[in-house]
Amino acid sequence: MKVVPLVACLLLVLIAGGMLLSDVCSATVNEGVPARPGESCRTKPLPCWSEPEKWVWKQVCEGKIADFNQRYKKELDPRTPDGWSKYREISPSFLETILLHEPYRGALPHQGVRIVGACVRSYVEMSNAIIRHMWSLERSRIEADVYLGWLTSTSPVSFINSVFTGGVYLPSSKIGGGVNMYGAKCTGKLNMNSIEVTGHLLMHNGAEFSEVDLSNAKIGGQLVMSGAKCTGKLNMIGLTVTGSLLMHPKG
Repeated sequence: MKVVPLVACLLLVLIAGGMLLSDVCSATVNEGVPARPGESCRTKPLPCWSEPEKWVWKQVCEGKIADFNQRYKKELDPRTPDGWSKYREISPSFLETILLHEPYRGALPHQGVRIVGACVRSYVEMSNAIIRHMWSLERSRIEADVYLGWLTSTSPVSFINSVFTGGVYLPSSKIGGGVNMYGAKCTGKLNMNSIEVTGHLLMHNGAEFSEVDLSNAKIGGQLVMSGAKCTGKLNMIGLTVTGSLLMHPKG
């Protein structure tokens, strides 16, 4: 008489377990997969992310540009500290998480990570990382050093019109597709010692640097520094440029 209730309990446990397993599998299938065109993001943000970071993730996950200037209908000048509030701030840990860690890396669409008008206030460190998508941080203000030494990226990296109040370090990094620092400003040292860039290295159109190290760098496309300004040492010892080297003065 006691066997029947026991069997029934076991059946209930198995059914419940199957339902839980189904939920887990469903979450596994949906999380870490790029959203189809027009779909909402399938991968939920981490609870610890700030509101601006959650907004950036939703935009990026859905193949859109996370443009704070459009969001707030106000374009800030990265060359001045005015107006860069916490509502535009994203953390280095957030950037590292979505670029390098699952399920977020797997959920990135083919457009990659495109962010405009953001502020980063802490040290960015992604040395030896492997980035599989385009990374664009444009018209933004980075108030700390950025260290990307020995980084490998199969796609372009872009810092168009962004300002770095610290240094930017990419020694021995390997970048596919190109590096774009068009109109950027770097107050600290720009270290590209032994960098390998498959495409173009663009550092022109009013870009400003205090010191640039391009020693032993290998550029597969063009190196363009026309209209750029370097107030300190420009080291090009051992530099190899397969395409054109353009260094016309500004004006």
